[in-house]
Amino acid sequence: MSVFLFQNVSKSFKTYDGDFYALKHINLSLSSPGLLSIVGKSGSGKSTLLNLLTGIEKPSSGNLVFCNKPINKMSDRAFSKYHLKDISMVYQHYNLFDEMSAKENIYIPLLMQGLSRNKAEKKATEYLERFNLTYLSNQKVKTLSGGEKQRVAIIRAIITNPKVLLCDEPTGALDGENSDAIMSLLKDLSKDILVINVSHNRPLVEKYSDRIITLKDGEVVDDKVINEYKEINAISTSYKYSSSWTSLFTKLNLKLNLKKNLFSILACTVGFSAIFLSVGFYSGSQTSQENALRNNLSILHATASEKTFYEIENSPLSFEKMVRPSDELLRANLKEFKNIKYEPNLSYLFPNYPNGKYQDEIIENFQLIPLYDISLETFGKDLLVCGEPPSDVIDEVIVNEEFVKLINKRKEDVIDDLFNISYATSISYNTGDYENPLIKDDFSFDYDLRITAVVKEFSFLNTPKVYYSYPALKKELGTLYLENISDYQSEPVSYLDYIQDSDDDNQICSYSSEIFICSIDESSAFFEKIKKLSESESTFQIESQAYDIQQSYKTFIESFSTALFVFAIIAFLGVNFILGMISLSTFIENKKNSAILTCLGARNRSIQSIYLRENYIVVLVSIVISIFLAILLQFILNNLISKNFALDNLITIPFMSFYGYPFALPILLILIALVFSTIFTLTPMLIYRHMSIADELRDE
Repeated sequence: MSVFLFQNVSKSFKTYDGDFYALKHINLSLSSPGLLSIVGKSGSGKSTLLNLLTGIEKPSSGNLVFCNKPINKMSDRAFSKYHLKDISMVYQHYNLFDEMSAKENIYIPLLMQGLSRNKAEKKATEYLERFNLTYLSNQKVKTLSGGEKQRVAIIRAIITNPKVLLCDEPTGALDGENSDAIMSLLKDLSKDILVINVSHNRPLVEKYSDRIITLKDGEVVDDKVINEYKEINAISTSYKYSSSWTSLFTKLNLKLNLKKNLFSILACTVGFSAIFLSVGFYSGSQTSQENALRNNLSILHATASEKTFYEIENSPLSFEKMVRPSDELLRANLKEFKNIKYEPNLSYLFPNYPNGKYQDEIIENFQLIPLYDISLETFGKDLLVCGEPPSDVIDEVIVNEEFVKLINKRKEDVIDDLFNISYATSISYNTGDYENPLIKDDFSFDYDLRITAVVKEFSFLNTPKVYYSYPALKKELGTLYLENISDYQSEPVSYLDYIQDSDDDNQICSYSSEIFICSIDESSAFFEKIKKLSESESTFQIESQAYDIQQSYKTFIESFSTALFVFAIIAFLGVNFILGMISLSTFIENKKNSAILTCLGARNRSIQSIYLRENYIVVLVSIVISIFLAILLQFILNNLISKNFALDNLITIPFMSFYGYPFALPILLILIALVFSTIFTLTPMLIYRHMSIADELRDE
């Protein structure tokens, strides 16, 4: 039975001048055993014919059959078996793995056949001893001479006991003595198998060959049989394939690509750390909004107003005006809150932005905020950074750190310091009396306020604040009287009485009422109430500086989280793109090795796994490093944020539990990273896999 059968086989190549036929209408039957030599001048088609036999090039027309099976229609699995069990190739330029030892080069095909590492090494050692090459065992191939490389290549080719041995100019780079030794070896092997030898050396061919085929211009011009052997049927052998050998090449790539892999690890670590921190920011920001709400004394204070509409006489238009709400309206809208007080707004006489002076320096842009409980027993003691809460008197106050920065002092140095506030205004009383229509009283104050404590508040959009006792101010204004108005009404009228009894649309009442939250537990519900009122068409409205800050912070967090999410996606895709490009770069640099592996019997999937495994190692190492780096950065950033913004644990990376699943975040990131790494690594490799193996195996 013919081992190889050429049936009108032609092979052409595209050129600028049209199709060039390297082989034309070849009809041959090649049987086993024997030493068959193919000779001819350069360009006669010898190498092309050999490439067709190996299957790395396909016929343009005709059929090429191996043991009744068409070579050009082999699947990846069949092609692997064909090279691993049926044929072996000895190349003119050796095509060994230069960075591996001689022994490793020899036993790689055995690993592909499923032998264990120990058995494969033992068999390789036996063959090296048989050829007196033991001394080469652990030497890297790149250090060997041409003759040594050729013998190592032959050992690699025959160690798998192939049915056919293909040799491309096996003596081309050797001297006469070594050439004879190699041809003698091939002659011995040809007693049991078919050895096909392509050569220029006519004397050697005629000395050792059993059959000589001469090619010229792609055609068989002579087919000379010298010795006839009795044909033997090809023995079917069991086939087993293993991918264990790929670990050798992964280790080799990791070593050779150390700098590139370190760069990949650095890029991946930065990318994965950014992802962890982004998730940590998103996770921590959800609770930080509540913390931001509680890290501000002004949370306890708000004002309430009523929106009214006044018709314009003889016009379809009306104008809107804010007025102080009645007690009934306040009770009706705030009835669900048990710990809320509503009081007269006294800011007409004690304004939010008075004139200030500290150590003879003018102070501007600070705010006076009333507190119902200046002792901070209800809320706020945990915000104290130095000093003690004041007594319930008008001239002892609390300041925040922004105020301390405003006066350019250290917080420890301002305790018990005095700063002055002053203000002057007048109150006019319309009597309705034609002769004496308007009665006017002047009001002014000049207080030296003593700072007894400093609080650290959430600094986002926060301003310098001075907190004073509302009950103390109310008591103070209850003891001060409007002399002229009191004389006119013939009874004492205090400033407090006048504000309380004024019309709701009188500017002296500031068109609003003060609201004090006396329990921090109701703050969240109170803020929800503000939100509902602002979204509805209710005429009753509540204004809270703390609520405005919280809403602004929430908007900022949401916008920043969205930006971080986009950044995390870009970083993730960028990391995997870098991995894919580096993997492709490594693949391109080692594409000749990939071609050699293919011709040794390696499957495409196994070759791809070499580069995938390298990337997987980079990904896993990067994630492990990024976990520790993210934890460190989380600690550093949280300390900085807490110090500068009075906000604890803004970044909380959920390593231990993610959506209720333990360690879900790093596991999920690893899985996604491996999937994307696979896609980004394989896609360019699959595109590039259509490379010509024959071209890659030529000498570079």
